[in-house]
Amino acid sequence: MNAQKFKVELDPPAVLRPRPLWSGKQVLSMLLKHLIKVCSEGKEADTSKGVNLDGKSKTPGDIWNGRLDGDKEEATVTFRGSDLLQGVLDKASFGAETAGITHMCFELMGGRLVSLWLSGIARLFTLLLQMRGFTCAYEDLVLRPEIDEKRTELVKGARLAAKEVAEQWIHKHGAGEELPVNPTPSALSKASKHLFQQKETVEHFEGLIIGKMKEFWSGMINKCIPIGQRLPVPRNCFASMVQTGAKGSKVNQSQVSCCLGQQELEGRLPPLMTTQRSLPCFAVRDLSNRTRGYIADRFLTGIRPQEFFFHCMAGREGLVDTAVKTSRSGYLQRCLVKHLEALKVSYDHTVRDSDGSVLQFLYGEDGVDVTRATYLFKFDELRSNFHFFAQPVKSKLQQMSQSSQAVDIQCARLFLAARQAAKDGNLPKALEAVEALLNLQTELDSCSLLSLKALRKKLRSHIKKGTAAECDRLFDPISAVLGPSHYYGATSEKHEEALQKYLKQSTESGQMTSKEAKHFERAMHLKFQRTLAEPGEAVGVIAAQSMGEPSTQMTLNTFHLAGHGGANVTLGIPRLREIIQTASRSCSTPLMTVPVLSAGPDGKPASLQQRIAET
Repeated sequence: MNAQKFKVELDPPAVLRPRPLWSGKQVLSMLLKHLIKVCSEGKEADTSKGVNLDGKSKTPGDIWNGRLDGDKEEATVTFRGSDLLQGVLDKASFGAETAGITHMCFELMGGRLVSLWLSGIARLFTLLLQMRGFTCAYEDLVLRPEIDEKRTELVKGARLAAKEVAEQWIHKHGAGEELPVNPTPSALSKASKHLFQQKETVEHFEGLIIGKMKEFWSGMINKCIPIGQRLPVPRNCFASMVQTGAKGSKVNQSQVSCCLGQQELEGRLPPLMTTQRSLPCFAVRDLSNRTRGYIADRFLTGIRPQEFFFHCMAGREGLVDTAVKTSRSGYLQRCLVKHLEALKVSYDHTVRDSDGSVLQFLYGEDGVDVTRATYLFKFDELRSNFHFFAQPVKSKLQQMSQSSQAVDIQCARLFLAARQAAKDGNLPKALEAVEALLNLQTELDSCSLLSLKALRKKLRSHIKKGTAAECDRLFDPISAVLGPSHYYGATSEKHEEALQKYLKQSTESGQMTSKEAKHFERAMHLKFQRTLAEPGEAVGVIAAQSMGEPSTQMTLNTFHLAGHGGANVTLGIPRLREIIQTASRSCSTPLMTVPVLSAGPDGKPASLQQRIAET
C-alpha cells in the first residue's frame, strides 16, 4: 500500500511518433527506480544515483533471429543509475543465481525492495502474457531442411563409427586375424564369439561404445540446436523457454528435435540375454550401435518398437532408483541430523557441542555465514554502488567509536600495523605496536593477552639475535588472536589480502584517492563483521541438511571406467552410506591417487599437500 503513495515518474518514451511508446528495458527501469524511491523513505542511504551493475544473462547474446554472428552484446546486463541499458533479464537475474540484479537489490537495500521488485515484475509479465500470449507449436520443433540432412549424415556416421570401434576392439584383444579388410556385421559377430565370454573385454567394449556414441550425440545436438531450427528465437517459443532458463533444458529439446541418444543402465549398455542378443529380434552378437541402445530416432518423427523398449528400460531404472533412493537418503539425513543437532554457534563465536566442548574456534574457520557472503569479495560491484552505504557506514563507525559500545576499533589496527612492520623488516616498530596493543588491557580478553605476550617475547628474542627475515611468520592470523565479533577490523587473512590488493591496484590506477580507499576499507571491514554467523545458529543441522538435500538428487550409483573391471568407483548414496552410516571395514574404494602435475614455485609438492590437508 505504501508504494501507491508515490507517483510513478515516467522516462521520456523511446518512440514519439505516431504515438509515444516505451521499450521493455525502460518499463523495468522505471519500475526499479520507483521501488527504490519507495524503500529509501526514512533511510540514510543516498539512492539518487541508482543501482550500477555489470552482469551476465543466461540467454546467448547473438541468438536473436538465429543470427549467431558472434556479436554477444545483449549477453551482458548493464545497469547505470538504475537504467537497464543493455542485456536480457532472464533466469540469471530473477532465478536462484548469484550476482543478478535481484541479489544486488537485496545487498544494497534489503528484503523489502526485493519483495516489491519480484512482485512487480510478476504482475508486469502476467499482464504481458495476457496481452500477447505465449504458445508452443509444432513449428517450434522442426529443423531446417539443410540441418535435417546434416542430422541424417551424423546418424549414418555414428553407425559407421560403432562398426569401427567394434573392429578395433576385436583386433586389440587378438581375435582379428581372420577378419577381412572391410568386414561385414556377420564377420564381426563371428570373430567376437569368444570375447563375449570374458567380463573384462565386454566392459572394455561397452566403455568404448558409450564414449564414441556420446561424441556423435553431443555433436548432433550442437549442430541442430539452437542454430538449426526453422523458427528463430524469440518467435520460437519452445527455444525461448530453454534459452532464457524459464523451463526445460537442452536435453528435452534435443530428444524432441534431434535424437534420444545412447540409453544406459547403471552406466552400462543394455545387457545381453543368454542367447547373446539384446532383444529377440536382433542377430546373435550383433555389434551395431542400434542393438545396444543407441536411439537415432526422435520424438518429433516417432521411435521404433525396439528403441521404445530400450527407452522404457532406462526410464524404469530411473523410477525404481528414485523409489528406493528416497527412503535411503531420508534415513541418511535423519542419522546426520541426529548426530549434529547439538552443534551451534556460541556467544564467543566458537562452534560447541551440547556439553560445551569446542569443535571449531570460528565457524568455518573464518566465522562467516555463507548466505551473507555473496558480495564479500566482489569489491568492484560494491565500490560502484558505494553511495548506498557510505553514510550508514559513517554513522555506524561513529557509534562504535563511543566508549560505551561493545566493539573495539583500535586493537585490530595496531595488530595489522605491527605485522606490516615485521613484514617490512622493521622489528622495533613492530614491537612498539605490540606494546601499545598490550597497554589497552581493558579492551583485551585473557586469551588475546596470552597470545600477544608470547608474540612480544618472540619479537624481543629476534631483535636480540638481529634476525629480521620473514618475521611476519611469528604473527598468528588476526582472527585467531582477536575475535572478529568484538574487534572491528579482525577479518580473515584471505579477505584482508584480497582487499589490500584491490585497494593498491585502485589507488595506483587512479580510480580511487587514498582518502576514498581508506573509507572503502573501513566499510569492507564493517561488512565482514556483519556477515558473521549469529550466536545460536544451528550450524550442525544446517551441515546435515546441506549433505542430505543433494543426496536426494543423486542418481548414478556407480561409475564404470572403460576397460578396468575392478576399478569401478562407488558414487552417490551407496558411497555416502559407506562413509557415514555403515563405516564398513572393507571400504570399496578406500584410496584416491592424485598425480601432481605442477609442484608449485618451490618445486616441492609439500605446499600443495598442506593446502589440501583438510579437504
